[in-house]
Amino acid sequence: MEDGLPAVRDAGLPVLKEGLARGLSLNDAGCTALLSLMVSATDTNLIARSNLATQQKTVEQLKELLAKTPYPDRQTLEELDREFIEKNLSPGGSADLLAITYLLYFFENEV
Repeated sequence: MEDGLPAVRDAGLPVLKEGLARGLSLNDAGCTALLSLMVSATDTNLIARSNLATQQKTVEQLKELLAKTPYPDRQTLEELDREFIEKNLSPGGSADLLAITYLLYFFENEV
């Protein structure tokens, strides 16, 4: 994921911070940060678990969702989770970027 670190800086971290500022839990803000990372960087693990067309379709689906609901509710997130499990989709690369997002957030706020 060569576009990973810019995605953390430009998408993951700002979305996490905004979600927390809105009063979301760390988990719920992180879930939306994960979705944001998925649309901001090409997740090759998602491609490996499916194919490029499925990854692109998933990104478009997430873009539409985030345009309608910038911070999806828990029910929507659980539906996405079930859909990903059914299709054996794993955004592992984006999850790694989320870990970096959390790390940077904690460095900024817990030191």
